[in-house]
Amino acid sequence: MARFFRNLAFLAATAVALTTNAFAANPTPQRGGTASFVVVPEPPTLLAQLNTASQVQLVATKIFDGLFNLDKDLNLTPGLALSYKLSEDGKTLSLQLRPNVKWHDGKPFTSEDVKYTLEEVIKKYHPRGRSILANLASVDTPSPLTAVLNFSAPSLYALKSFTGPEMPILPKHIFDGSDPRSNPAGNAPIGTGPFKFVEWKKGQEILLERNPDYWASGMPYLDRLIVRFIPDPSARAAAFESGEIDIAGMNPIPLTDLKRYRGLKDLEVRTDGYDALAGIMYFEFNTRSPKFQDVRVRKAIAHAINRKFIGDNIWFGLGNPVNSIVPQASKEFYDSKLAGYAYDKKKAEQLLDEAGLKKGANGFRMEITHDVMPFDENYQRLARYLKQALAEVGINVQLRNQDFPSWLKRVYTENDYETSAYIIFGMTDPAVGVQRMFWGKNIIKGVPFSNASGYANPKVDELLVAAGVAPTNQQRIDLWKQVQSIAMEELPIIPLANINYATVLHKRLQGYGSDGYGVFGSFADLWISK
Repeated sequence: MARFFRNLAFLAATAVALTTNAFAANPTPQRGGTASFVVVPEPPTLLAQLNTASQVQLVATKIFDGLFNLDKDLNLTPGLALSYKLSEDGKTLSLQLRPNVKWHDGKPFTSEDVKYTLEEVIKKYHPRGRSILANLASVDTPSPLTAVLNFSAPSLYALKSFTGPEMPILPKHIFDGSDPRSNPAGNAPIGTGPFKFVEWKKGQEILLERNPDYWASGMPYLDRLIVRFIPDPSARAAAFESGEIDIAGMNPIPLTDLKRYRGLKDLEVRTDGYDALAGIMYFEFNTRSPKFQDVRVRKAIAHAINRKFIGDNIWFGLGNPVNSIVPQASKEFYDSKLAGYAYDKKKAEQLLDEAGLKKGANGFRMEITHDVMPFDENYQRLARYLKQALAEVGINVQLRNQDFPSWLKRVYTENDYETSAYIIFGMTDPAVGVQRMFWGKNIIKGVPFSNASGYANPKVDELLVAAGVAPTNQQRIDLWKQVQSIAMEELPIIPLANINYATVLHKRLQGYGSDGYGVFGSFADLWISK
């Protein structure tokens, strides 16, 4: 059982938590300058409290803070919270908040902002918040700098979710009394982070400027951060090589160019900084469709897909096959004993035959529509491969393309799709990143990257709830292994590959990689070498 404690090392690190790592890399950070940061595609909102798409988080983390941060070893470091106490029964989490923090409009940050964000926004609208905070009963605010989180049952997994990328804190005075999904502050946000929102030129760029009142003394080093949208991969590559771009993550250049870029004198290619994300690619069925009611059809499709080919040739070595719904980065929870579905076209055809789907005169057994994730050329290549691979077992795949907002609406609001494939972040714990995709209570229209497949199994729901309140980590591990076994048997989602990412940055930009979030971090410690 979790013990009552106060992390003294955590407290002692408060004054220098962010600066220490930055100075370790280079002892002389320099103030000033403008950095150009590319994000593709353009985010639909700047509120990661409502939308956890990577493009939203990449920008929002520069504007908003979380209660904690994570270092490179994924240990907690101070954010808006200086320290924490967890009660002996694991049900009460007391937070001592950082004093003298201001919102970008000058209003003071207080415990009321924490209460409002967790109770009224994260728990209701955040794609993962419904499961992460399932046991959060209330938040007390005994003082402006003290927040007490009361849980109905132990929630050991929740602590590392209170970070900037996952659960940034919103200003209550801006959002209270409104629907946060339609509040205009979603496109002109006010945060406590190192950079202040200035302007959003739709289709072009977002301008952020240094927050002179930021709580980390002397930071950020940059005067301005320009977030640019360059959808064409060739144009992005040319901009990097000309020095027009300073940094971009999530595979910003064609993966075919990675090897060449590693040899360019002014650029650096990094694959660190994604540990906290635990990316995993899913092929998702809309289980409401009559086409996929027979599990043999779903299993046949799994056998028809060469997952090693996807990792090696579509993600150019940044992906590796996975046999479970839990990413391998979640080392404690990943069940390595699961067999998965080996690439076997004969087995796939046998299963389709058994399901009564015989080949017609045109050589096809059935036709399905695949909605292509509209992020980058990697997804286009993946879609073309899936069309070819499934055609070889008699499934005619029609590819449907649309912009990102339309894709989100089709899949998560209208549920008007048959299959799609995309990467989700497993995060630091499967209860945080994976549960949302398989929990029956997380079938919520309009909430992106939640349970869009419509999968609901009472036994799985029971196991997930039990894992959420289990008093020891080992009990949680055992319960999650049962969930994995059932999900891999019923297969509403085919796990394809663990996915890592590349970041490209100009060598003049210093300070990158001091935490566990990489490009998803705040950029407070980035500086330009002159």
